Amino acid sequence: MYPLITLANGAAKEILFRGAVYVAAGDGAPVTVSTAIYAVATTATGNLALVLASLPMGTLFALQRRTTGGVQAP
Repeated sequence: MYPLITLANGAAKEILFRGAVYVAAGDGAPVTVSTAIYAVATTATGNLALVLASLPMGTLFALQRRTTGGVQAP
């Protein structure tokens, strides 16, 4: 059961941050905005390792989103 919850959570986060938030950021700086919001949201976990990982991973996934034009790659 837990692996399914983990997979669903990961997919939902990518759709939210690389889909809705990325589009809502508009033409300004969607990579920076979506990564920053992702990092702030990750602080709710209270896990410093996850917060630190959210910055490079959020940037990488946002760049993949920009390059491919969709959320499937991230």
